[in-house]
Amino acid sequence: MIGSPDDLSLGFLRNDNARRYISQLPQYPKQKFSEKFPNMTAGAVDLLEKMLVFDPSKRIT
Repeated sequence: MIGSPDDLSLGFLRNDNARRYISQLPQYPKQKFSEKFPNMTAGAVDLLEKMLVFDPSKRIT
């Protein structure tokens, strides 16, 4: 649902092998949470999008 990470999102990975492995996985586009969960409030969708971020340093705390 969060899609495949771009190169900037992989910056937190210190291990080159891990970065290469993730980079070679199939690429998937990010899906709109509001379309997948139409009954969620806008605030709930916003919170979900902020929690489900690939780079841990960019997740809501």
